[in-house]
Amino acid sequence: MAAQIIRDSKLWLDKYDVSGDMNAIALAYGAELKDATVLNDAGRRRRGGLKTLALTLAGYWNGGAGGIDDVLYTDIAVADVPMTVGAQTGADGEIAYFFKALLGEYKPGAAVGDMFGFQASGDDSGGDGLIRGTIMGVGAKTVTGTGSIVQLGAVSAAQKLYAALHVTAFASITNVIVKIQSATLVGFGSPTDRITFSTATGLTSQYATPVAGAITDQFWRAVWTITGAGSVSIVVPVGIQ
Repeated sequence: MAAQIIRDSKLWLDKYDVSGDMNAIALAYGAELKDATVLNDAGRRRRGGLKTLALTLAGYWNGGAGGIDDVLYTDIAVADVPMTVGAQTGADGEIAYFFKALLGEYKPGAAVGDMFGFQASGDDSGGDGLIRGTIMGVGAKTVTGTGSIVQLGAVSAAQKLYAALHVTAFASITNVIVKIQSATLVGFGSPTDRITFSTATGLTSQYATPVAGAITDQFWRAVWTITGAGSVSIVVPVGIQ
C-alpha cells in the first residue's frame, strides 16, 4: 500500500464520531521488555512481557451537548469506554484499531490569539490490549440488512474474536440489534451468529465479550435488524488475535 497522508481518518469514542474535532491521534503500542539474563550470558537477554498502550489526542475545542468538550470531560476516569481509530477513511473493509479506553487527562487551552484547543491522554483499561481489526457495517442504516462479506480467516484455539459497536446517530426507529456472523463459504448459505450485541434503543457503545476459538469459518459479516421507521448510524470493528 502507498504512503498515506492523514486527512480523512476517523475516531469514534463511546457513542460519538469526534473526527471533526481532531488534528492528531497517536497510539503507542508496545510491550514490557523483561530481563531474562542468566549466569552464562555475555550480554543482557530480554523477553517480551505484558503489552502496553498509551493514547494521546489533540484537536480544537468544541462545546455544547455532544461536543468534544462534553465527551472528554464526561469520560475522564471512566473505564472500558470503546474507542475505534479508522486510520484510512473509516470505510467498510478498512483497518481499524480498537480497545477499551480509560481517559486520564484532558487539557483544554490556548495562548491569546490562537485557536482554543485541547490535548487528552489515556490508556487501555480492559486488559485485552490494542485490537487490530476490520471495519464492518459502517454508515447510516434505514432498514434491516447485511454488511459486506470479509475473509478475516479462522480463529485458532489460541485466539479470540473481538468486536465493538458504536451507535452514533439514532432517529425515530424503535431499536436496532447488531450481530457478527461467520460462514464456511463466501455465499453465507448457513451463517452462524458469533456475537450478538445488546439491543440498542438510542446512542450507545458496546464492547463485546471476546469469543474464544477454535472457529474454522473463514468468512465474516455484520448484520443489523431495525425495528421502526427512521435511521441509525453504526460502526462495527471486528478483529481476531
